Amino acid sequence: MKEKEKNGCIYKRGNIWWVKFYQRGKAIYESTKSTERRDAEKLLLQREIEADQDKLPNFKAERTKWDDLAEDYLREYRIEGFRSLRRAKQHVENLKPYFGGFKAHDITTTVINKFIDRQKEAGLSNATINRQLSALRRMFNLGAKQTPPKVLRIPHIKMLPEDNVREGFFEHDEFVALRGALPEHLRPVVTLAYYTGMRKAEILGLKWDQVDLREGIIRLSQRDTKTRQARSVPMNDEVWGFLVARKRDRDLKSPDMPFVFYTPEGEPIESFRKVWITA
Repeated sequence: MKEKEKNGCIYKRGNIWWVKFYQRGKAIYESTKSTERRDAEKLLLQREIEADQDKLPNFKAERTKWDDLAEDYLREYRIEGFRSLRRAKQHVENLKPYFGGFKAHDITTTVINKFIDRQKEAGLSNATINRQLSALRRMFNLGAKQTPPKVLRIPHIKMLPEDNVREGFFEHDEFVALRGALPEHLRPVVTLAYYTGMRKAEILGLKWDQVDLREGIIRLSQRDTKTRQARSVPMNDEVWGFLVARKRDRDLKSPDMPFVFYTPEGEPIESFRKVWITA
């Protein structure tokens, strides 16, 4: 039986030099994207060292396309039995004309901002665009959590302001100072109010079944709002981060607690006027 080739080599495809090397007996091919032989020799040496140390780049992640991420996104909805599968499919259909065929690592913040421009030119509202951006962010988050990861980085995705977001009364430095003077369990409450414009009653009555961390949305029904109009509230990165942390803490300590915000004694927060005035 002929012994399997173990040593790497360099060769040409057209004018471009390629390298062939091995890891655990499996041949791996990579283009240098260069017409210089010296570049191929240097890359082969580098890859052989990385292969010996088990530190090769994640070549599969570099080949991942948006379409792969979209399929994983829908698969999660099917496996988990989420009731919003129909909405998820619609998000994919809306994103596909622009991102279909893109390699994941080529989807940068600049590319996403161009997509936003196109959607706004088409007359879509900020709220509608935000739902699509939330789905796109979820796709990348799922890809990063795969073993091995299907994406090497998650692009920054900036959510758009929506009509339901009201103007605050504090400059940012004033808000930070006020938040620091409040008891720890109230700091997330004022953070949510500052960034979303939600009313106090909406925040204190917020329950986990209204929070969609996968899509980065808080859903308020007619009965939850003062105006009796249902609406969706997008989360920015800071709001999403502290809600994820609260959900993790709640699942660990008080899994039966339906409210997002509660006192250190585990009771729903009803009023904090005194400490607010003090702060």
